[in-house]
Amino acid sequence: DLLIDAAGQPKITDFGLAKQLNGGKDLTMTGLIMGSPSYMSPEQARGHKGTVDRRSDIYSLGAILYELITGAVPFQADNTLEVLRQLLDEEPPLPRSINKSIPKDLEAICLKCLDKIPEKRYASAKALADDLRNFINGESISARPLGIFGRMNRWARKRPFLAVTLIALMAFYMNHLTFMAIGVPGVGGTYHKLITMLVLIWAAGSFLFQHLSTRKERSEA
Repeated sequence: DLLIDAAGQPKITDFGLAKQLNGGKDLTMTGLIMGSPSYMSPEQARGHKGTVDRRSDIYSLGAILYELITGAVPFQADNTLEVLRQLLDEEPPLPRSINKSIPKDLEAICLKCLDKIPEKRYASAKALADDLRNFINGESISARPLGIFGRMNRWARKRPFLAVTLIALMAFYMNHLTFMAIGVPGVGGTYHKLITMLVLIWAAGSFLFQHLSTRKERSEA
């Protein structure tokens, strides 16, 4: 919820976290997940109370910024449990994949806020505000747009099992090509074609199973 105080300053609150100051102190609350799932940080969703700090607020601000520039929350689902699962296991769609007009620097700032690793987010609200001010003024920002390696890392974090499978297949095939290059007997010709075909089929199967696992009607199987 967005409020404006008497001085004209915006204040962000979550009435889902309203606290009764005179409530009983003997109630057991350890590990309880509290907050709005769409704006909750991964560490909050895990219920790890000791890891929740100011960087969790940075994540929530990033979720608000994401919704402001794309018109959608980072994770959407039919129920709260699915939102929490996405929050823990997946990466949100790139803002520019939803709205191409979003500047790359603004997308970078937003994604830095939404990093699942707290240490990679802005260290404070001031650092975030400074980067936003630099963006508005056309100056350089500390967050950098995702390059090819950044996008590959993001993709691998979103599909870890598929990424590990493809890396293993690549290592296996490179080993095979090395044997061919140094002239190891028996690894060329028909054997090379067989290995290449098996690797391609295995990779294609991995992509297929990854795709099927994202379909609700087939995910359990």
